[in-house]
Amino acid sequence: VARQVAAFGALRTVSREELTQALDLATEVKGLVHAVIADIEQATAKGLETQQLQRQKSEEHNPSRRQSTVASDASSVPAPAPSTHVVVRSATSLLQRHSDILDNLDKWQASYKELSQDKTRKKYCFDLLKAVTIPVNALANSLSVRDKLDQLTSILSGKPFQSGSRTISTSAHPLAQRFCLDKVAEKIVLQGEEQINSNADSAFPVAALAVGLWCKFPEIGDLLLGHFYLRCPYLVPVFFRQDSSQSETDYLSLCGYKCGQDGCLETETQFLHRITGLVRLYAAMIQTPAPPWHKGKPHPLGPERGWAWLAATTNATPPSPDLAATLLCTFLEVAGWLLGQVYGRQFRKGLHMLCKDYFPRLKQEAGGTSGPVARLEALLQQVLRRGQVARPDASLGQRVWT
Repeated sequence: VARQVAAFGALRTVSREELTQALDLATEVKGLVHAVIADIEQATAKGLETQQLQRQKSEEHNPSRRQSTVASDASSVPAPAPSTHVVVRSATSLLQRHSDILDNLDKWQASYKELSQDKTRKKYCFDLLKAVTIPVNALANSLSVRDKLDQLTSILSGKPFQSGSRTISTSAHPLAQRFCLDKVAEKIVLQGEEQINSNADSAFPVAALAVGLWCKFPEIGDLLLGHFYLRCPYLVPVFFRQDSSQSETDYLSLCGYKCGQDGCLETETQFLHRITGLVRLYAAMIQTPAPPWHKGKPHPLGPERGWAWLAATTNATPPSPDLAATLLCTFLEVAGWLLGQVYGRQFRKGLHMLCKDYFPRLKQEAGGTSGPVARLEALLQQVLRRGQVARPDASLGQRVWT
């Protein structure tokens, strides 16, 4: 890869003054990068210890909660604030965002327990759950996105609908909409682990549905992020380091590993396969254009969020080269074309550094054969030949809203 870097981009003659400015800028950037890396290492170690203590307190009050990083206060139930375009720059703020989003999810779910645990409302909850999950399951292609979006919008807005021989609506109970918003957010994210892993192209219509709902119901945004971060904290990104007093099982559970019915954690290969679908869905949401009715408003999860994620990920130290390669390769395959379009020369410089500095270290650390590292190398070689990241054929663009 490194041998092809020289061919990346056009060359021109520069003046001595321009060269001096470039060298000064490079020195400044290098210093900032080292400062960020030091901040990440220090804050992650400190944050992990703090979050572990908070997590233990949370589990004392709620044992069923496996990965909560902060204690939940069920008596105070504010609605999640709509997510905004905040560029996260430090490890401290990344850890805080991870905690805040999961805390919001805890509180939101606690807020509708009165409904979900009411035995007299069991049939009603089942009908609501079925009503919001069937449209997501039935989302086959881009042609059905508008239909499923309209269907879910109607249900979430309180309009009556048929469930068998019964007519019900979310207006029948004050907590029904909160219940439905969380369940549809969870179902969308679960598609990343299930459907999208077996059909990669399905990430794009599912992402369009998620973006459409986010624009219609801003409060669903933090619920979507909560279910993403719960299953894959690397989407923040947060890279936890194992504490000396922490067991391997507790550490891997914190990182998002799942425990099977036999009580054993999934293998790294199984974990990487599962989170590939989640990263693909998340990246597909970033590159999905906002719907026409959202005109003039910022995209709820736009390219600046993707740029911040890419910068933070490449400046951090993931636990393994296979994990780093899986995250970067999947993200760039899906959303890299948009970052190139939006950030242009700045993005190309980032790819240049990725090829010249980051990837050689990653490959050396991987040692022998590594499937994820080989896939990332193939992608970078393709990018160097073309001079840009190719847009996926399945990417829908504005036609998804027509």
